[in-house]
Amino acid sequence: MHLLFFAPIWAASAAVAAPAADPAQMPGPLAGVGAVVPYLLIFMVIYLLVVRPSSQQRQAQQAMLQGLKKGDEVITSSGVYGRIVSLEEKVAVLEVADKVRIRLLRDRIASLATLPAQK
Repeated sequence: MHLLFFAPIWAASAAVAAPAADPAQMPGPLAGVGAVVPYLLIFMVIYLLVVRPSSQQRQAQQAMLQGLKKGDEVITSSGVYGRIVSLEEKVAVLEVADKVRIRLLRDRIASLATLPAQK
């Protein structure tokens, strides 16, 4: 019984200890590169599908925020429509109704918009 248990271990250690007779079967200097290729492909796919589009969207948002000017109609990230009354470096003042003004952080402006048609 003991020989049957140790026989596979002995055979495996004998195969490892014996040098390969054929030079074509010996691992070359680039043998480990094949294992890295799938990880590189996965990284490239994640970059192209996730990182790059969000980076482009962030750049477009920054460009929109830099191009804001007095009188633009905007929508805030909370969904409030308003017209820009004044702009500072980090703060914008919006007029949301007659004589109703709110101050908010400039980066909370989500997009340029036109007010919906009033009835």
